[in-house]
Amino acid sequence: MVNKNERIKAQVKRVVLAALLPALVGSMLMSILGVFVTGELAIFAKGMLMFPLFAYYAVGLQSIVYSVILEFIINPYIKNHLLAIAASVLFGGLVGGMQFAFFGVILGALTGAIVGAYIRQLYRQATQSTQ
Repeated sequence: MVNKNERIKAQVKRVVLAALLPALVGSMLMSILGVFVTGELAIFAKGMLMFPLFAYYAVGLQSIVYSVILEFIINPYIKNHLLAIAASVLFGGLVGGMQFAFFGVILGALTGAIVGAYIRQLYRQATQSTQ
């Protein structure tokens, strides 16, 4: 049985990760795409330095809102794991589309899938240990 303090710590950890990870994951995906498009590995290093700064500026507030919705609405009330991840894909696609049109929808949806699956797994581990 997990006490209340441990449960709150786990929630805070998931909210912070869900707020920070989208910009990092999206930046990594952009950098990897840059390597494939240009064929230069140096693009990855440059991209991983510059893209997160821009990404936090562009989608930071949306990521915070997403993390709160994910933690307090989606994860507790949606029991189907694929449906919960699909909600993250939808939110990611919407946020990406607000910034970068069609390419942003794809990048955002992929980022939402990766971050959503990871956060959902953390949520499942925490809830299984409380039972």
